[in-house]
Amino acid sequence: MSIKYETELIINGSPMELTEFPADFLTNVALAAVSSLQGGDDIKTLDISQDEGTTKITANNQTLTLTPFPHDAVTNTINGLLQTLKGVKEIQTLSIKIKAV
Repeated sequence: MSIKYETELIINGSPMELTEFPADFLTNVALAAVSSLQGGDDIKTLDISQDEGTTKITANNQTLTLTPFPHDAVTNTINGLLQTLKGVKEIQTLSIKIKAV
């Protein structure tokens, strides 16, 4: 039985409506990236926030410490994916909230 997730995305203060494919794709990419980090297993809730290029990740209400390489890898992966969305040009701030339902 696979876990279903709800995903909320806010870019530059504006909520983004996601159809099924982009929502699932973003959710799976974010979960895969974070699950490879120490403390990122068995994710029930995931919050990824970014402000001016600094990314903060909280999984299951625990803030994960990121060294430079994982920080840059996660930040660049998420930003690259989101910049392909219609209407997204520059990302100054973002918030991704994912929770198991």
